Amino acid sequence: LKLDEWPKEGEGEGEEGFQYFAKQPLRVYKGGSPIIDVAWSPSQYFLLSTGANKLITLWHIARANLIFSIPHSQMAAVTFHPFDCSLFMSGTLDGKLQLWSTRNKKMLTNREIRNGDDGMITAVYFQPYNKITNFVERPGTKNVLITSCDSRIRLIDPETGQVICKY
Repeated sequence: LKLDEWPKEGEGEGEEGFQYFAKQPLRVYKGGSPIIDVAWSPSQYFLLSTGANKLITLWHIARANLIFSIPHSQMAAVTFHPFDCSLFMSGTLDGKLQLWSTRNKKMLTNREIRNGDDGMITAVYFQPYNKITNFVERPGTKNVLITSCDSRIRLIDPETGQVICKY
């Protein structure tokens, strides 16, 4: 649809009576604080939210209650791994990038990223290299080695996102 074909405010139906938005929400999740960010899992069964209550919360769309919450400080952004619903990444306003496991409800790795003087991370996403099969921090450096289904190993600088070397 072109922008001018979208229903105007107060109109609930589009072409051939199709309803773009339900008149009532399908489910309302309550956490008691303003939401900062929300992410859908690749399976579309899970939601992650982070809010001013300093919690990352995992929800299942078929349940009224949360699955679990993880405390955080200064959270700004969350995203699921594009192929594995058991992993998600978060970014904080104080410059921390964190990889979490939903299976054991703990942080797997934590990296402090500085971008100029502010160091704030306000959005996060996974940049897939085909399908990532494994990654590990290179000992003694800030760099990360990533293996993927294209049979390559890449050395990545996590501060810039640049590929330093391909093997």
